[in-house]
Order: sequence, then C-alpha cells, then structure tokens
Amino acid sequence: MRTLDWGSFGRLSFTVSVPAKAPGPVTFICYLKDRDWNWFQSSLFSLAAGQSRRITLDLSSESVDWQGYAHLKSWDAILRRQLQEIGFKFYWPAAGTGRVILSGIEPETAAAPAELCLYNFRENTRRLELYARFETAFEIPLFFDNPFDPAEVDIQGVFSAPSGRQVSVPAFIYQDFVRHLDQEEGERLAPYGKTEWRLRFTPQETGRYTYRITLKTAGRSQEFPGGEFEVTPSNRPGFLRWDKQDPRWLALDNGEFFYPIGHTLRSPDDQREAYRYEFKQTKGWGTFLYDDYFREMARHDENYVRLWMSAWWAGLEWTPAYAPHYDGLGRYSLENAWRQDLVLERAEETGIYAILTLINHGQYSAGSDREWWDNPHNVVNGGFLKSPEEFFTDPLAREYFKRRLRYLVARWGSSTSIAFWELWNEVDLTGYYDSARVKGWHQAVVPYLREIDPWDHLVTTHYCRQNADPLVWVIPEIESIVGNAYSGTVVDAMKDFFLKRVQFAKPVMLNEYGVGGNRTALEDNLHAGIWTSSVLPMFGTALFWEWPFIHNFGLYTHYQALARFWKGEDRRGQHLQVSDASLRLPTGSSLTLGVVGMQSEDRAFLWVYDGQKYNGKRGTPNPERFEGVGVEVRALQAGRYRVEYWDTLKGELRQFSEGTVASDGLLPLVLPVFQGDLAVKVKRVQS
Repeated sequence: MRTLDWGSFGRLSFTVSVPAKAPGPVTFICYLKDRDWNWFQSSLFSLAAGQSRRITLDLSSESVDWQGYAHLKSWDAILRRQLQEIGFKFYWPAAGTGRVILSGIEPETAAAPAELCLYNFRENTRRLELYARFETAFEIPLFFDNPFDPAEVDIQGVFSAPSGRQVSVPAFIYQDFVRHLDQEEGERLAPYGKTEWRLRFTPQETGRYTYRITLKTAGRSQEFPGGEFEVTPSNRPGFLRWDKQDPRWLALDNGEFFYPIGHTLRSPDDQREAYRYEFKQTKGWGTFLYDDYFREMARHDENYVRLWMSAWWAGLEWTPAYAPHYDGLGRYSLENAWRQDLVLERAEETGIYAILTLINHGQYSAGSDREWWDNPHNVVNGGFLKSPEEFFTDPLAREYFKRRLRYLVARWGSSTSIAFWELWNEVDLTGYYDSARVKGWHQAVVPYLREIDPWDHLVTTHYCRQNADPLVWVIPEIESIVGNAYSGTVVDAMKDFFLKRVQFAKPVMLNEYGVGGNRTALEDNLHAGIWTSSVLPMFGTALFWEWPFIHNFGLYTHYQALARFWKGEDRRGQHLQVSDASLRLPTGSSLTLGVVGMQSEDRAFLWVYDGQKYNGKRGTPNPERFEGVGVEVRALQAGRYRVEYWDTLKGELRQFSEGTVASDGLLPLVLPVFQGDLAVKVKRVQS
C-alpha cells in the first residue's frame, strides 16, 4: 500500500467553516494513522454556526498536539515519512442535516532550528562496575529522512578513559517496545513511547571517564558536553579474546580460560525437523522461548550459543512485502532490533556468550534455501543487483553492508555476551560461488569491522562443505575456521574435519551438526558430537543444530555431564594434539569399540565409545556391556599418573587408578566395565 511521505513538513494547517444555518455547534478532530495504523488525534475543536477557524497543528517530535489512542506509541517526527491516512471526524449534538466546509489543507515545510540541541537527556548511571554498560538516551529537534544513514546524520559519543585513551562510538536510533504472549497468536510487540537516540558504551578501565557528543548533519556540526561517570572494580569477566600466550584457545579479559559448551539457537523455533518429532513444536513465541532456553542452558552449565539474524528472526534489513516492520535497503527494523536487545540481555544475565551470525546463505542464494527473490538488493524488489553473487563485488552493496555493520556495532558492540561476529552462515552455498570474490569481500569488510569496533570482538565466517574453502581460510582477516559435520558417523566426520584444517594453524570449531532418523539416533548423535569434539583440540564443543529436540526432551543433562568432566581444566599451554591411543580388546572379540582423544606429554583426555551406537547411522537403544577392554596411551613422559574414569551421562567420576610410565612412554590401562561409552582423564602426578 502506498503511504504519504510528509517527512519534510513540520506543520499542518486547515480551515473549518460552519454555515450560519448549520444545526447547532460542530465539534471535530483531525487524525493521522502511521505505517502501522496506529491512530493519533488532535484535541477536540468546537465551532458554533456561522463561525470559521484556521487551525495549525505541530508535526514535530516536540509536538503536544497529537495523542495516541488505543496504543502506547507516542507521536514523533519520524512517523511523518510513512503516513497511511490523514482524516477528520465531525460530531453534532443531535441528528440533522447541514454541511461543514473543510478547506485550505496545507502541510508546511519544517524550518530548521536556529540552534541544535539535545533534549530529554538521560543517563542510566553515573557509577558503574567495570564491564557494565553505560547508556544515554536523548532526542534531537530535527527530522531525518533516514536516521540510519551516517551521511545524513552522524552522532558520535567520544569517551575519554582514565588512561587518556579516546574511544568513539556511534549513537543509534531506538524505539522501545512492550511484549505480550497470546496463547493462540504467540508473541506480539507494541511500540512504546517515542523513537529516540541511544548511546551505549562498556568501559574497559577503572576510574573516571568523561564524554562528549558530536553531531554532524546537513553541513552543520556541533559538540555537546556529555558528563562523567566513575567505573569501579568488579568480578565481571569482560569480553572474549584469543588467549595472548596460546591463541588456539579463548580467554576472558580477566585472564580466565573459557571453553565454549553449548548449542545452536538459530531462532525461537524451526520449521524443519530431523525426523517427524513425537512432540508439537511451540511456534511463534519469539523472545519468550529464549527466556526458557537460556534459563535451562545456564541451569545445566552451558555457556555458549549461536544466534542468527535472519529475515524470519531478528534480521534488520529486508523487504516490507515480507513483513511490515521491514523498510527496505538501508532502513532497519527497530522491532527486530529490540528483540535482539532482549535476547542478548538474557544471554548476559545467564552468563552465556553468543556467536551472532549476520547473513545466512539463503539471502543470497537462488538455489539452496533460496531467499533471493525476497531480498531488497534484488532488482525485482527495487534493488540494484541482478544476481546474488554480485553482492560480493558491487561497491554499493558493500557500502550498504558497512552501514549495517556500523549500526550493529553501535547497538550491540558494547555487549560482553557477543563472542563472535560471524559474517556468514554457509557462505559456500551462495549464488554461483567464486572463491576469489568471497575472499576479496572478506578482505574488504573485516578490516572495516575491526576499525569501527572499539571492543575488538572476534570475527569469523562459516562454511558448509567439508573441503571449502582453503583460499579463504588462509587469509589473516579470518581468525578461525568453523564449519559443519552432519554425519551419522559423526566421530569420524569430526576427526576428519579437524585433521584437514589443523595445518592452517588457526583455531578450529564445528558450528553445526546433528542427524538422526529417530529419537534414539538423534540423541546418540548429539551425545557423540559433544564428546568427540571436546576431546579433540578444537576451541569449543560442536554446536548441535536441533535445539527444539533438546528443549522438548530435556536433553540439557548431556551438556551438564560434559561440563562437569571439563570443570577446572585449562587447555592453554598444554600443547594438546590428537592422540594415537589404541584399544586392546579381549581375545576373539568382535566388539565395535572406538577411542578418540587428545594428549600432550603429561596428560591425555580420551573418549571410548560403542561404534555401533555412537558412530553409526542407526540408534541403538540398548548399548552393549563391555568388559576386559584396555587402552594403550603412548608418548607420555616417564613418571606416575592418575587415571580417572567418568560416567558421561551423569558427569560423575566412577573410579580412579594410578599407573607408571617408563622410558618407553607407554601407559596401558584396563577400563572398568561400562555400557555405551566412557570418558578418561590421564594426568602425570607431580612429585
């Protein structure tokens, strides 16, 4: 539907005339309907018969002439750009016939204020802990056709740290919402209050900070004194980094080792299912589901998640025909941005760190999971790209994406819960994939992102295919190599994934896996994936895809058991490599056992598993009982060793033993009787 663009108009004038013979006094209102059909009306005017009046109503953000009706949104100037309707309603005290003359309806161009100012200025605090968020909110008496375009308006917060370091952060346009859960229709959001500007900053030093705000627009610039705030020491761990001494692993700003244990939460629900689930998925509940997800994850010691910004969930930029809260290229969905705010707040509250995936492959694919036909870049939707692959080389497309990155950093860069900016999901499934184009795109975009992100979040990009794409993996802009391992033989697939990438000397992790044709097979795949990946030198556990399956069957206990096994283990500086430990089976045995693990000269972490159950394509509900099985661990330093045997379902130490390694470096172990699988820790005892 076409809308009225009254963005440049600051006042609305009209004349109402009541003929002398009209029946009684006439009362009337003027009303406006915004793009979401929210109703705003003027106060009630009254004219007696024979009277005429010229009325002027203020359309600026400071106007008190418009009152919302049956909603919580306040009038502001940004609504002028897309008005659905302008109208008048007239009322008489009694029935009768007559007429009213409405004339001279004229919108008037808004005059720019003589002086720029900030008003309704608020700060969330003047005293905060280290790594807590400082935030200001304010309004500006100007209308901006596109407040997301820094060429039209550029507002920066310039913060001076106690050390003298200066940090600039862009302000961003913000709209608050309230959420409601309808049991039939799901989550509903309603705008609340005015749109306004926000400025977010997370301090990385203790002491006294000062800040100022700069504004540039339409050839004018002005600087406003902000204020000051005090930052006190805290127990907050800060942002995630590659460890300075051993950059294969993650560490927090406070120096703590961080090992990711978690799974994917792409969106609240998933239209696809690994098999026809026995339960009915809860759909449409939006952020309310994330409340449940994060609570259960934290309760079971998970600390890591992967979130998408897709068209159907939390995306910023898409076509309005797809959903009314979208507004095309270069204009962002404030509704979805508010959702992302809430999700990241929940992550912070529960101590969970998130990969934020910015583009899913379908947006630029006419084949795999195609969404290209709804993409605002597409010429058929008024864009300027004729094919998806042009996105990687077109200068204007790159400029639009950089603008989006700027908004992302302004709004969420201050969040300590963001672990990675993951630029792409399965970038090798886009358009007609061309390695040189994709490589060049990353070489242009990543330096820009690092330049504008003062908190230096980690950056990566994700691939689907097992062998794609070494030409991109090697570039310095890509800090880590992440991909998929969808396989029934998941142990083999994960080990192969790691071995093919270890030569690139970068941290490696699996961001997707999970297959199974029934509940048992899928749960076995989940279990095998987190244990296999955890005993390989990957910087975190593999992220299982089927999150509704985990939630509905309460399978978080698998993660809690894993977390208990790894509690207190710091992998940094251990020089862990894939272990060549081998099994010793009873004479004449046909057992389908396997062992996978990693080790250094003085320790080893192993997972012994039933290959039929955990490395096959069919689930085995009743695992076999294993007795008399041995393991030989090689290349260990001579000395005494403590060996622990762990129950992988309960996360409990079953028993321990001690052994001695001679000059041959061999440690033979006899495993206790077990079913399904067993985890083993081997550590040299310091004399």
